[in-house]
Amino acid sequence: MNSERTIIAVIACSFIKKSCKKTEGKASFYNGVAGRPEAGLEISVISLVEEVETHLSYSVSVQQTPWRLPTELPKNSLTAQAQKNSKKPTKKKASRS
Repeated sequence: MNSERTIIAVIACSFIKKSCKKTEGKASFYNGVAGRPEAGLEISVISLVEEVETHLSYSVSVQQTPWRLPTELPKNSLTAQAQKNSKKPTKKKASRS
């Protein structure tokens, strides 16, 4: 049995789709499956991988990613496109002349 082994730390995020309006922390997060930002929750997981060859890992910490106001979102093409698509057209009031 080899006494030396490689242990690595891994950080991964997971998206949880939510559609209800009362979910605490619900915001727009990137959904890798859909390939775009969507409404839901995101969790970050820190794991220690003890056996790299067999992919045996132990979760050390799981934490919900805090939401940010839309004005605080990073400026990138995906965010800009999501914000553009989420804006609903408004009806213009007829002006009286």
